[in-house]
Amino acid sequence: MTSDELADFVEGFIVQAVTRVKGTGDDQYSDGHVQKFETKDVDDIFQDAQEELYDVVNYAIMLSLRLDQLQKDIAASLEEVANGG
Repeated sequence: MTSDELADFVEGFIVQAVTRVKGTGDDQYSDGHVQKFETKDVDDIFQDAQEELYDVVNYAIMLSLRLDQLQKDIAASLEEVANGG
């Protein structure tokens, strides 16, 4: 992968994040000209952030499990091809 290809991927990722801010985020977190986090109690912001971190950890674990399974599946397929199957 070239640096330009990586930059294109990063740019696409950011576009998706912006799309979520303007779509789902707008529906859930906008109060007109103010975002709800701007007026939220500091303790609530910390609680929300902690809950989001729990979700990140859970998604990372799910991805790790899927990657492990994919690696095993690919290894088995390659072995089968190598054995003439």
